[in-house]
Amino acid sequence: MIQLAPYNINMEHRIMGQAAAVHEKEAELFYVIDGTGTIVTGGKLVEEKRTNDANLSGTSIQGGVSKRISKGDWIMVPEGVPHQIPQVEGALTVMSLHLPR
Repeated sequence: MIQLAPYNINMEHRIMGQAAAVHEKEAELFYVIDGTGTIVTGGKLVEEKRTNDANLSGTSIQGGVSKRISKGDWIMVPEGVPHQIPQVEGALTVMSLHLPR
């Protein structure tokens, strides 16, 4: 949506869950614009793969904490913390702001 170095703001519309991720050099702030889903944070990536020099991905998270999210919620995921939105109820629209160190 907006790229103003070193910040990136994305608008994401989801109708299904996503892979898990870890951003090693930036935090990520989510704002739920509309819809409902579940976010999992913490734990360990399953089937971890390096996607680039600062990010990892995985198929899911083992041992994380699940939280139901809905319109109006803010979620801060610190750098280095696995996170995933594995479940969406209908559709979910979130804005995410990547916050580098």
